[in-house]
Order: sequence, then structure tokens, then C-alpha cells
Amino acid sequence: MDASTLRAYPRIPILLLIEQADLRQMLVAGLSLQGYLPGTKPTTETQLVILHSGPDDPPGALASQLAAWQAKGVPVMVISSEREAGYGEACLEMGASEYLSMPFELEDLLERIRLCLSLPAQTQTF
Repeated sequence: MDASTLRAYPRIPILLLIEQADLRQMLVAGLSLQGYLPGTKPTTETQLVILHSGPDDPPGALASQLAAWQAKGVPVMVISSEREAGYGEACLEMGASEYLSMPFELEDLLERIRLCLSLPAQTQTF
């Protein structure tokens, strides 16, 4: 993306519920460069939640977090390195708006964010 597209969207607050510090820092840096407002504390302005789910998470933790944000009308994107067949589909059935398996490219994440927020596609100018 060039500099003109960085400001194509308003500065949208995105909550990152990610325990892994390196992954969280990477997402903060990448999303900030794209004009988003990533944070680690929920606010009343939060418009999207990106939630990292892993095999070590307690049973039911994902479902309860999805339900809580669903009740607030905030879409949740789940990212995970879980490779078990059907895990992504299970997340979507529990209420996730999107699912993205790791590893992923920043462009893939940005496209999923755009879909979650129902934003129009960006076009690049050369």
C-alpha cells in the first residue's frame, strides 16, 4: 500500500487479545502502519477483536469470549496455529466472524479485517 491508501479508512480501533508478546508486537506494528489503532485494552470504541486461540487454551474459553463480544455486536477474528482438522469451521460455528490460520501474510490479515468491518476494497494507485 502506498501513503495515499494509508488514510483511506478512518483510524479504526482494533483490540488484540494475544498473549504471545512477539505476535502481538508484530500485529501492533503492522496494523499501525496501515492506519488502524491496535490496542490491548478494550474500549467502548473497539470495532473489531483479533483473538489468538491455541491448543493450550482451556476448554470453553474461546466460546465464552466469542459470546461476550457477540453480545456487544463486535466482530471477532480468531487467529490460530491449531492444525486440527475442522478447527477453523468450529470457530466460525461458535460465532467468530473470521478465522485465519498461522502463519499468514499481513495482506491476508488486512483483507479479513476489511471483510469483518464491511469496508470497501482498496485499490492501489501507481
